[in-house]
Amino acid sequence: MGHPPVVFLVWLAGCSADDGEPACEGAYSVDENGQMTCDDDATSGDDSGTDPTADSDQDGILDADEAALGTDPKNPDSDGDGLLDGEEVSGGTDPTNADTDGDLIADGDEIAGGTDPLDDDSDDDGYIDGWETDAGTDPNDADSVIYEGGWPYNPDKDQYSDRTWSETGLDEGDPLAYATFLDAYGDDVDVYDFADHGKPIVVSIVAMWAGPCQGLSRWLAGGSDPYDWDGFVPMVKDAVDDGDVYWITIVGQSLDPGSYDVSLEDLQKWDGAYHHPNIPVFADDGGTSEGNAVRHLLNDAWPTLILYDEHLEVLVGPGDPSGSHFYDAVVELETMLEDGKL
Repeated sequence: MGHPPVVFLVWLAGCSADDGEPACEGAYSVDENGQMTCDDDATSGDDSGTDPTADSDQDGILDADEAALGTDPKNPDSDGDGLLDGEEVSGGTDPTNADTDGDLIADGDEIAGGTDPLDDDSDDDGYIDGWETDAGTDPNDADSVIYEGGWPYNPDKDQYSDRTWSETGLDEGDPLAYATFLDAYGDDVDVYDFADHGKPIVVSIVAMWAGPCQGLSRWLAGGSDPYDWDGFVPMVKDAVDDGDVYWITIVGQSLDPGSYDVSLEDLQKWDGAYHHPNIPVFADDGGTSEGNAVRHLLNDAWPTLILYDEHLEVLVGPGDPSGSHFYDAVVELETMLEDGKL
């Protein structure tokens, strides 16, 4: 003979139930099969099972707001930059981007180091904070710069460190050697700091005593134009002025014809006479004999002009110095500018 149903009455004010069972305002009953029902057929709480006031990861942002922000409600530091999501929202940085200002330093590291995570160049010296940190200068001191001349910096230049002078030539695709040159400010400049900025690069090898070299540099500096470069390649100068093209001058001989011993004083004289803020003036590493740039790049005439791509691989060499295509490199650059390829 069967037993009658057993009913338990339990009063749990404000209780909530798991496993899909309803949360009851008052009494509920459980039958012999374990099924619970609210005696008053009333349920309470959020049908979705979520608490609108919850902050599951304790990052200072409600779970409901994290969804709108695109952050992870189960991770207090969604972008892994060392700052809580709530700290980033209140501080103005992006909790979904570890490097809000794109200066190659994580937001948390900027706060710890005293730089501004909302300004890629905290000291306004022309070098982004990440470049300065990589180069060992102070990103909080405008007087602490990578190069006095303000030349560009490439933190990934070491990928080219196996390029030697023996590989250097004037044929298309030939790389420039990974080399360091003395500039007119007395800095040793890594030429591959000019690489990988998305700009073509012209290398001009000059002799200080040579009239055509002087005329070219005078024109670039905004002076007189005795060789009519402006009528020949007018857009090239504008591109150099605007920083759309890098131009590097390498001095191969001093004022004394045949002398490869180019000193800092020589560089300063040349830069003083033909100064252009965007054009570095380098000394070839000569001395008593021709330097590497002259030895491997000079095309039997001063100046020799070579057009490189952004990776410092030859696009167009100087052409035949005895023919009508002596300045092929800048002619090609002018054509690229005319065609809107830069």
